[in-house]
Amino acid sequence: MMTTQLWKNLRAGACKKLALHLGISLWIMLCYFPPQVWPVREPTAMASSFLPFYPGWSVIYQSVFLLHTAAIWCVPSARASLHYVREVSLAFAMAAVVFWIWPTHVIRPDDAPWFYEWLIVRVDGPGNAFPSMHAAMGLLGVLHLGAAWPRARPALFIWLGFMLVSTLLTRQHVWQDLIAGLVLALTIHLLNKHRRP
Repeated sequence: MMTTQLWKNLRAGACKKLALHLGISLWIMLCYFPPQVWPVREPTAMASSFLPFYPGWSVIYQSVFLLHTAAIWCVPSARASLHYVREVSLAFAMAAVVFWIWPTHVIRPDDAPWFYEWLIVRVDGPGNAFPSMHAAMGLLGVLHLGAAWPRARPALFIWLGFMLVSTLLTRQHVWQDLIAGLVLALTIHLLNKHRRP
């Protein structure tokens, strides 16, 4: 039953969902990477996490993109996907303003293993730490997927919890970044409540 419903959701409005996925990917790149490449001033270094460095959590850290993809494709309609994409777009636009006005970066360990280099360092720069877009995008993904799959909500929130911890254990964020990202996402989600199906 669940597999049948998932298959229906994947096919429902597939062309529109593909366009939304490509569009939001481009928007994320436009909002996220220019402030890292061309900062308007010297980024503020964020204090290192109180937790030890565990590079093995890099896979869980990058699982936010799996969650993001699921929030677009595993909902019942392209309209539901649009609501998620709209909220993520707003979150990245608002975060980009902060990235330009108050650039921040994290300090990464020098002795990280090769897989950390491949999964984190080569994919994502140390800048744009505040607010955490992993926290924001992760929470929005969980809220939208949870609305479509109510029975999966506990598992989705556990996934989000592990993902948030992974941002600290991989030295990508500090706790202030996470709180700011969660507040940003929750605010946008609540303000857009009347637009959702």
